[in-house]
Amino acid sequence: MIFFLVIFIINNFYIFSPHYTVPTSRDIFIRKHWFFVFLQFFLIINTFITFTRMRDKWLLVSINPSRILVFSFFLTIVVGGLLLKLPRASTNLSWIDSFFLSTSAVCVTGLSTVDITQVLTFEGQFILMCLIQVGGLGIVTLTTFIVLFFQRGFRLKDQMMMKDMMDDENFSKISLAITLIMLSTFIIEFIGSIFLYISWSNMPMDMLELGFYAIFHSVSAYCNAGFSTFPLGLENRMFNSHYPTLIIVMLLIVLGGLGFYTYNYFLTGGKKKNQRMSLQVKMIVYGTIVLIFFGALITWIVQYSQWKDLPIGQQIVNSFFISITSRTAGFANVNMGTILYPTATLVILYMYIGASPNSTAGGIKITTVVTLLYSVFAFIRGKERVEIGWNTISKAVVRRSLVVFFISIVIIFSSGFLISIFETDKNIFDIYFEVVSAFGTTGLSRGITAQIRDITKMTLIFLMFAGRVGMFTLAVAINEGNKSEKYKFAETNIMVG
Repeated sequence: MIFFLVIFIINNFYIFSPHYTVPTSRDIFIRKHWFFVFLQFFLIINTFITFTRMRDKWLLVSINPSRILVFSFFLTIVVGGLLLKLPRASTNLSWIDSFFLSTSAVCVTGLSTVDITQVLTFEGQFILMCLIQVGGLGIVTLTTFIVLFFQRGFRLKDQMMMKDMMDDENFSKISLAITLIMLSTFIIEFIGSIFLYISWSNMPMDMLELGFYAIFHSVSAYCNAGFSTFPLGLENRMFNSHYPTLIIVMLLIVLGGLGFYTYNYFLTGGKKKNQRMSLQVKMIVYGTIVLIFFGALITWIVQYSQWKDLPIGQQIVNSFFISITSRTAGFANVNMGTILYPTATLVILYMYIGASPNSTAGGIKITTVVTLLYSVFAFIRGKERVEIGWNTISKAVVRRSLVVFFISIVIIFSSGFLISIFETDKNIFDIYFEVVSAFGTTGLSRGITAQIRDITKMTLIFLMFAGRVGMFTLAVAINEGNKSEKYKFAETNIMVG
């Protein structure tokens, strides 16, 4: 009502002015346009808040957390696909491409079968950004935060659900952890957008357009999505060697990939005196550092023959950028189709590993890989327990890691085999690069995404969905179904290896 009155007064200002001037039709149109934009925004937010308060009806909080996670992501993908198909959001966008784009955004992948700069309007790009944000945070986390904000607390069954999803045994810190997740996300994205806006201030763009592009890329980088509103993305000549842009994007990717668990530790538990860093935080922090520098070094050595004519500074930045973005971010400042096969193989490995659990990234996660490596070393030495430092890893964690690894390998190879049947004209290496990119929710491509058939698009949609929620759901389901048997069959030996 206040906004309406302001518009009314402005619209009639000339009547009360001593120098009366008839407003042009464009002035009236702009005022009406912004009034209706504000009205629609208000209605959408109000509806979303009401929808959140009634989530007992549509989120089915009585069922187990793994099903809630699957249902929430599936519902968001369907709604996002319908929104992107609206006439004001896109032009010449097919249904399969709309749902592919929605899945890629919600699962923070970044793969696209169309050029979003040509197909999506401003409204469509805004919807895409919202889907990336919701997918990065998770619809359950987002709605829980809104319930906390408007109701000043949430019920015990909500706390139990979030405890299982966040794998945290401390009930008293669940609400604090969710608040820190939301605040840290928005603060980091806001700071990132400011730095991007400053670094792009000399570019020939309108102020509002530049501001939206900065926010979009900050959200996309922090959520490890890899979408860009620029033609060719960061491969564009204005950005592929623009150091401030590349460095800011790299920092946002790393911060998004560290995970909310790590933030929670440093912002709460890490402040306490004489409290040692937990094993999971050590795995995440040290593993991230090792993977970044190791990947950059190997990339620089392998790619030197191809990059030897570039300035040494650009070679180093390119190496670090490939090393960082390969771990499920999806941005690329060089054409992935032109890099050498050893580098592309390393990228596939990094896409498969991913980043940290409870983060915006995908992959099987650093903690899973570290657990598997130590388990193999322990079994080779004949140990019955898996020990890391002064910690013993539980058998349930080792079992979950092995199952996640085995199932992921089966899904990747079977999907690659299926796609190779339909895409006979594509290079098999490029196909598996695309498959791992989709499963690891990375978004890097060697240039075949826009040329694939509908059946391949459906396969990649399944891979993106499975990579984002499937492995977590599988781990939770295994943990829930862990029951001790009362009996034991006779042991027997077989030859292996």
